[in-house]
Amino acid sequence: MSFRHVLYAMLVPLLASCQSTSQEGNPHPLKTGDRWQGELLLEQDRLWLEPCSEGRRFLVLDGLGLDRDARTLMASQGTNSLFVDLRGRMAPTTEPKATGLLTPTRLYRLEDQNPGCKDPELKGSLMRARIEPDLTLTITSQGMLLQRSGQPPQALPYLEEQLPEGQTNFSSEANGQRLELWIAPQRCQGNTILTPLAATLQMNGRTLRGCAYLGGGRE
Repeated sequence: MSFRHVLYAMLVPLLASCQSTSQEGNPHPLKTGDRWQGELLLEQDRLWLEPCSEGRRFLVLDGLGLDRDARTLMASQGTNSLFVDLRGRMAPTTEPKATGLLTPTRLYRLEDQNPGCKDPELKGSLMRARIEPDLTLTITSQGMLLQRSGQPPQALPYLEEQLPEGQTNFSSEANGQRLELWIAPQRCQGNTILTPLAATLQMNGRTLRGCAYLGGGRE
């Protein structure tokens, strides 16, 4: 029996694993500015960020094409607000009603407001894949949570492997079910979400695709 299978067998009863092997380079870019999560608003033809659980408002300058992407997604949803998770540089401003100016340097995700700031795993999750329309996989340090519409959530153990070119593989085999989740650095846009990571899920002989993003527990 290989080391991989022995380790997996040890982790199944614990319902937790995070066995990572980095093969080439660092898959996570260097930090550039602070990370912010909150409501992105379009008011008077300008974008504003209101961070979760705060009373501050930042005027968002155009960066990474965020202005274009936000307006496009807002128009498709018929709304003037979205949830955003990004990293950016802050600068002072004399702009009325603005706490500061925020220049985006990295986008984690842009999506509809459900659940947005009310997400219980907003800070603790490591990775999440949304396989539209009704399947979500959430990765935490305690295990993998599989959620499907009309079915009870399933908690599963998993193995994580870092692959070349910034790709990541999550695999799980428990309760008579085997799945492989592949994450690749590639712009991904769904009906209600935009991220820089694409997800491919192989489960029960089926191949499904969607978008993924880093959770608040992983930079």
